[in-house]
Amino acid sequence: MRRLTPLLVALLASGSLAHSETVAVTTSLTPMQNAVRVEADLVGQTSGLPIRGAAVEVRVSRATTGVPRAEAVAGADLLGRATLTAGEAGRYSGTLTLLPAGRYLLTVVDTTYRGEAAVAARAFAFAGQPTRVTVVLPATSTPGRYVVSALLGLLAPLLVLGVILAARKPRQQRQG
Repeated sequence: MRRLTPLLVALLASGSLAHSETVAVTTSLTPMQNAVRVEADLVGQTSGLPIRGAAVEVRVSRATTGVPRAEAVAGADLLGRATLTAGEAGRYSGTLTLLPAGRYLLTVVDTTYRGEAAVAARAFAFAGQPTRVTVVLPATSTPGRYVVSALLGLLAPLLVLGVILAARKPRQQRQG
């Protein structure tokens, strides 16, 4: 059982269950012939490290006069959305439908971890030229129920393996 302890510690420490730091998302919107190319760089603001393996979506809606909110991106206001695919070193890319010149609201939604979503929005002007928009995704936490079930899912196989190995030793000693 002592041999299983380092393995258990390594499994529990190997990944985070949520964004433990804020994440800067620098999005480049580049007009093409019939679409807008979207490239986003995700970098942890505290660590300075690129964020890999994220599930990221970019949404564009008409800009409103109020404060940008993620809830504003719905219904008729939504002009386009792109699920970004991961590239190398924290870079993600996708394609939006072509946007005419105007003021828009860019919303970035990160749903990497089950049970949580990091959302940030910012108004920007698009004039048919390459445009950069930076938003900051907040640190998030997953619901307690998910954390408990995830930990139990990690521990259960190890406990079963430990019981099996512990039961085999006395049997081998009796036979030997």
